[in-house]
Amino acid sequence: MNPVPASVGAPRTPLVDLFPAAVVRKRADQRTVRLLGMILGVFVLALLAVTVLTFMNRQSAEDDLAAAVAITPVKQTELAKYDYLPALEAQVANSQHARRWAGITDIAWTDQLSALLATLPSSTRLDSLAAAPATPIAPLVSGNSLFSTLDLGVITFSGDLASPVDVAALEDAINALPGFKDATIDTVAIQDGDTIAYWSFSGSVRITTNAASGRVTTTQEVVPVEPTAAATTDDEG
Repeated sequence: MNPVPASVGAPRTPLVDLFPAAVVRKRADQRTVRLLGMILGVFVLALLAVTVLTFMNRQSAEDDLAAAVAITPVKQTELAKYDYLPALEAQVANSQHARRWAGITDIAWTDQLSALLATLPSSTRLDSLAAAPATPIAPLVSGNSLFSTLDLGVITFSGDLASPVDVAALEDAINALPGFKDATIDTVAIQDGDTIAYWSFSGSVRITTNAASGRVTTTQEVVPVEPTAAATTDDEG
């Protein structure tokens, strides 16, 4: 059929649909069938891809499981070499606990008594010097005051002085020593004959937890366990 000349000015498409309604419906049905066929084909291809991927993953998991089962006896044999570690760890923890418990009242008494004697006046003549320390079995000694805190014991002392002493200053000097607190000193002037006078004194001081020696404190280095050559080879394999 010859095209209509442009000079006529006729439209490019016919204004009237010349196809019968049955033909139009048939063509629409054919397009719908083709579309459904394409959708079904894509769905089948996707289902096949998922099935293949699932099968491959399952096969890989079964291979990994077989390899793990094969190496299990070797691993169990290697682990059996370290069965003693839990018991050893419990023994170490028990030892550390025992050291802490036994050392909570440990004091270097030589250092403490030397510091106390160095604080007393040079003219001091001691008659008695006694320490009543706390022990791990006995509870910590507490002061007599309502506001006293727990401490590690008490030192009592008595003696003579050739000259009077500033009691408050001496108490402050003793309390300033590390590990000492609540120092108390009493002085009494006594006449000996007609010419010599001397002052007797008695006192006490409490020992605080700051006087603990800390000699039971230990630091332990954790050494990592290095794998054996056989275990390393198995892991790499």
